[in-house]
Amino acid sequence: MRLVPIQLIRAVEDEAAPSYDPARQVSHAALSLFVKAGTTRFSVKELAEHAGISERTFYRYFPRKEDVVRPVLSAGANQFSALLAARPETESVLDALKAAFALSWWGESTEQAQVLRALMHETDVLRTIWLDIIAETEIRLRVAIAARMGLDEGATRTRLIASVVCAVIRSSASACDSSNQHALADAFARDLDCVAAGLFGVERG
Repeated sequence: MRLVPIQLIRAVEDEAAPSYDPARQVSHAALSLFVKAGTTRFSVKELAEHAGISERTFYRYFPRKEDVVRPVLSAGANQFSALLAARPETESVLDALKAAFALSWWGESTEQAQVLRALMHETDVLRTIWLDIIAETEIRLRVAIAARMGLDEGATRTRLIASVVCAVIRSSASACDSSNQHALADAFARDLDCVAAGLFGVERG
């Protein structure tokens, strides 16, 4: 059975995270509500009630209502780099990036994942958080890319590759066809091919 995106992220989180993280649990509850309703337009009171906590406790974890999405999305950023690091050593960096993306929350093709990604553009604050998560993804990718390519994490080439990969994520997410359930992973692979020669010294079709 295909896992929904939040479950995919939880599977990665559970390997390294504490068994109980209150902020993360509230984040999971809120995102589940957002996906089910198709909107983030809930009050803090409604989110707190859904998560089974008080408004005061909610603000103890999150300074703004929108920040409730950060713990789960941050785990998604970690998931992509973790999947990249776990790809076979015999696989090219280009193919490893495509495969890791397709298997991660970023490339998840379920309806829930598509709804959740769309919701991250519902308000200016959420768009800013979304861009913050992509920036976090870039930092995490440097580690996995450096290890796979035998580079230093701070090397110019490492930083450029991670930066371009995240630019491709932004580009493919904004241009993909939402009617195609595999659109984002396909768009990411296609757009990554466009810059492959400059990044990895290879030509792809």
